[in-house]
Amino acid sequence: MNKKVFAAILIIAALIGAAAAALYNEYTIHQQATIGEVSLTITINGVLWEEGQTIDWGTPEPGDIIPYTLVIENTGTCTVALSMTHTNLPTDWDLSWTLDTETIAISDSATGTLTLTVSATATSGTYNWDTTIRGDEI
Repeated sequence: MNKKVFAAILIIAALIGAAAAALYNEYTIHQQATIGEVSLTITINGVLWEEGQTIDWGTPEPGDIIPYTLVIENTGTCTVALSMTHTNLPTDWDLSWTLDTETIAISDSATGTLTLTVSATATSGTYNWDTTIRGDEI
């Protein structure tokens, strides 16, 4: 084989190798994910509320409106959106809250009022219902 042809083949091979090297690049990127923990501390009228504990609204009269101070602290590791639902709340009664925020950042709290409005037509008896205060990670 002629020296010029051989040199040309070597140059072409070197150029192809360099071009191939320029067309390929590789990166390794470290990744991780942390799932936040939702945890709330709820205080009603200055008393720490524990799961399953009963809030005693006393002996209201029909039509009474009873406000309780409510503080919900985010003790978890993520920001949460708050919601409240009731099961078996008596007909024509209302239990609502007014909070300064319904989204709580880590280590922050929401402060407000939990208000029970007793039906004006409530009759004598003992009434029971459940309320769920929920914090969802956002």
